[in-house]
Amino acid sequence: MYGTAGILKEKSFDDCRHIATAIMAQCDIIVSWNFKHIVNDKTIDGIKRITNIKNLPEIKIYCPSMLIGGADE
Repeated sequence: MYGTAGILKEKSFDDCRHIATAIMAQCDIIVSWNFKHIVNDKTIDGIKRITNIKNLPEIKIYCPSMLIGGADE
């Protein structure tokens, strides 16, 4: 779903699967250092749009430093 919606590229299938699994498992948050594919504005905004359209639970996406009050990379 996320790959076909243009949020992530098809070569990022594992990232799509991780995000979808977390959403379907009703996780509240994804914590990742993967700034290229997961922790970036394009992905976060796209995931939020799709979860709203599909009426799925909202999930927050952060890097670890955002949770402990450190500086972002």
